[in-house]
Amino acid sequence: MSLSPWDIVSEVLKTAASFCIVFCISILNSAISSKVSWIDLELEIDEKTRAELLASAKKNGIQTICSKHDISGTPSADEILDIVQTNAEKGDIVKFCSTINDHQDALQIVEACQLLKDT
Repeated sequence: MSLSPWDIVSEVLKTAASFCIVFCISILNSAISSKVSWIDLELEIDEKTRAELLASAKKNGIQTICSKHDISGTPSADEILDIVQTNAEKGDIVKFCSTINDHQDALQIVEACQLLKDT
């Protein structure tokens, strides 16, 4: 079976992403060893590795940011609220970042902040 150029690019990007994750884990472990004040643990890190990093950070007195990045767009205010509330125990603070495509996306983030304030 012959792969299209797009299939080849997709496979290269998957391999690069895997390498980046391994490299990032190495950097996070180095940061923990050097006892930095904060580390950012993205939710995209597999759960077992993330739990190990979180435990190591806590053991070393390092505070953690639990982060979620959505480069495809901005979810609804209720979805953002769910992301923050569901992951509140996975770090000292939760950070959500998304791509803003229009004014409505920005308003969804403002609405999510208001909903969080009211909870």
